[in-house]
Amino acid sequence: MSFLIGYESAKYTFRGVNGADESDEKTVKVKRIPVFVNYKINSNFNVWGEVGFNAGSDHNEEHNKKIDKKADHTVFSVGARYTF
Repeated sequence: MSFLIGYESAKYTFRGVNGADESDEKTVKVKRIPVFVNYKINSNFNVWGEVGFNAGSDHNEEHNKKIDKKADHTVFSVGARYTF
């Protein structure tokens, strides 16, 4: 079994936010804490789960719409792999 935890930080810069003026620039920071757990049941079967918690991201709705997959929200995933 393995367990990982980390810290992610990304900065997105948007230009021309208020119309066509390219000098108008806004920055959004996305901060997350990912937690990953992996369990090897046997030599052929592996399962895992991952969750990413928001860690104080900027929440300006106008600009967050431009960030793919709502990166500042809590997300999770699970998976399994069987090797023949």
